[in-house]
Amino acid sequence: MDQQFEGEVMQDLAADAPPAAADEFEEDLALDEFGEDEMEEDSADELESYDEAEEDYLEDEYAEAYDEDLAEDFAEDEGDLLDELEDVMADALDAEDSDDFLGRLIGGLGSIGRVAGAVGRGARALRGVAGAAGRVGRLAGRAGRIAGRAGRFARSARRVARSARGLGGPGDDTGYAPQPAPRRPGRRPAAQAGGLPAMLQQLLPLLQQHAAQGSDEADVFEDLADWFEEEDADEALPVLAGIAARSAVGPLLRRTGVAVGRAVGRQLVRGATQAARTLVRRQGPRAVRALPRIARSVGRAAARRGVRPAALPAAVQRTAQRVAARPGMAQRLARAPLPAAGIGTARPALRGGVPRRLVLRGPVEIILRR
Repeated sequence: MDQQFEGEVMQDLAADAPPAAADEFEEDLALDEFGEDEMEEDSADELESYDEAEEDYLEDEYAEAYDEDLAEDFAEDEGDLLDELEDVMADALDAEDSDDFLGRLIGGLGSIGRVAGAVGRGARALRGVAGAAGRVGRLAGRAGRIAGRAGRFARSARRVARSARGLGGPGDDTGYAPQPAPRRPGRRPAAQAGGLPAMLQQLLPLLQQHAAQGSDEADVFEDLADWFEEEDADEALPVLAGIAARSAVGPLLRRTGVAVGRAVGRQLVRGATQAARTLVRRQGPRAVRALPRIARSVGRAAARRGVRPAALPAAVQRTAQRVAARPGMAQRLARAPLPAAGIGTARPALRGGVPRRLVLRGPVEIILRR
């Protein structure tokens, strides 16, 4: 993205959410400072507890290794589902209107949800296997620990046995039973399936409700942004990003009438997802609401300058980085209500060729005649 194009995008954003004062626009970057806590121990005093902790760690080693393998398998499955999710969002970008867009989302996400449900059922079954394997590993670790201590206490045990026989008591060398060391709290399995499937189960009814009510993309985005903040559901970011990406595609569709296609659409969804993560990481969950305006400004500038759709993903990411570096601007863009026609393309006319909603950048004079 060249400097002229970038400057045009930022000017467009500044016009959408003007600062309260002129000096607010130039903001210093806020750098987070992280302090480091230093911990010191007396090794002589802590040696015994350290040895016990190490033994407990070895006891759980087998189960943890099994969990790591399981985590890799489910990470691969979840990655496949995320790829499918990106494809669904990319295919929906070229929809003719809001109804078509929501219809494509519901159909595509429904198919992913059925696959994700099967993955979730497999996860529950394999977690049961992992639990059994963990118990076997713990028993093996305990046996090894006791065997290791046997040599250490053998001579003491024999002396105790000889004394017991001399006193007329039972004299069995195997009667010695050392007390096991306290166990650490159990760890959660490393492979936790269900993040994406659970998200889809909540998301689909919400989208179906919006489709039934005739909502547009702006309404859907606002509702999903609320849900994202409440649930802290990072899995929903590709969906939010895909809806916001319609803002970038819309101006190009209206100007050229050429669809962006799946390959570019997928790159755009991925770029918008990364942009969303940048905003959330730097300015908090609410900052994701700035993403549609960022994408729309990029799309407007691209349409005016005749920029190819393939340049949109990098432009959206770069603009999000600049906005995230300016807390005041990010907050203003997140607070400003998104115009209903700001995402996607205009809906079909209701009567007389007049679109349902118009967004005009003033000053303008509007005359309505019946």
